[in-house]
Amino acid sequence: MARHLPASVASQTNADAKTAMASLHAGLAFSNAILRAVHAMTHQLGGVLDMPHGAANAILLPYVIELVMQLAADVGIPHRLAGLGLSEEPIQHLARNAPQDAC
Repeated sequence: MARHLPASVASQTNADAKTAMASLHAGLAFSNAILRAVHAMTHQLGGVLDMPHGAANAILLPYVIELVMQLAADVGIPHRLAGLGLSEEPIQHLARNAPQDAC
């Protein structure tokens, strides 16, 4: 990363530099999302079973989501936006705007 990051920031066309930047963004996302829990367990599972990384993520993700949902329920957080009193109309607006979000 350190070798490619300056080139990535400066270039709009360097494929190696863009790959490095994408890797950086993915790492930042993992560290700020529940996906980190899935990803950490995937490394362990992949090492034991010698299975593809993506497949291990896909298998483990539902279990981590279930755990998070249970923890949220335990502390009174609704598991649907409707539980917050949000109707379908604003949810559609939020969904349309989400891809434009900088984070």
